[in-house]
Amino acid sequence: MAGMSGRARDGLHGEIRPGKLQDEERVRRIADEVFAVFGEYGSWLPGYIAHPGVWSFVYEEDAVVLGFVMLGVIEPEERGAGRLGDLLALAVADGHQGRGLGTALLEKVCEKARYLKHVVNLEEVRLTVAEPNERARRLFAWFGFVPIEGDHGRYDKGQRALRLRLAL
Repeated sequence: MAGMSGRARDGLHGEIRPGKLQDEERVRRIADEVFAVFGEYGSWLPGYIAHPGVWSFVYEEDAVVLGFVMLGVIEPEERGAGRLGDLLALAVADGHQGRGLGTALLEKVCEKARYLKHVVNLEEVRLTVAEPNERARRLFAWFGFVPIEGDHGRYDKGQRALRLRLAL
């Protein structure tokens, strides 16, 4: 899969760039609209946009942020073990879904994860997705994410949480 750096491709006219503190309010609004069905994420999720342990990227078109992705790096519990990436969130604003923005953002964060494999010994990326979110599950499967067996709890609004992993 070809990586995307900077300019988007395939009919997308915006740019993927690192998230900044000034993007926090727009990220909050996107999180509120996209994740409302699963719980209340707009109050805390945007705080990660400029967190030092999180790699954040936004898709911006005509000076408006239309989507974002966040990857946290988790230190290993055992000395000598590899670090884990936690895909904290991937969201595209309503009205802009289905255009390839989510795919472009996921490509960008997977590209960063592959880089971090060599720099900080990142072994894999994990994420949690709601079972009824079939569109997201298909996207993650297309990128090679596979299920992790077990009970991973429920989202605030009751949906079963599935845990997926991507070995790097």
